[in-house]
Amino acid sequence: MSTTGPKSLGKDIELAQHGRAHRAIDRAISDLKDAAEAGKTDADVMLTAAAAALGRAAHTIADETRRRSTEMTKVAAKEVREHPVAATAIATAAVAAIAGLVLALLQAPRKLLR
Repeated sequence: MSTTGPKSLGKDIELAQHGRAHRAIDRAISDLKDAAEAGKTDADVMLTAAAAALGRAAHTIADETRRRSTEMTKVAAKEVREHPVAATAIATAAVAAIAGLVLALLQAPRKLLR
């Protein structure tokens, strides 16, 4: 049995990765401020710098999301291996909830769906 649960491991991953995204956003904001101050007379320079800063921030956030999803997939797979009965019960409940929602939507009067 694992001593570290999925919640604490997920929180550790989140805390470790949280700083990278914040630093990227802070860099983008700083670049935007610099561009605004330096390029007050030249709108093209300011817009180019802003686009580049936002592009870098978006790239960092995308990388961050990819890393987090990979780590969370590993945690989920480990939990399923350690607790197959609970995982099966959760999956069955999720399928039943989705099926119930679909049936409710199919039986709902058309007026409610507009």
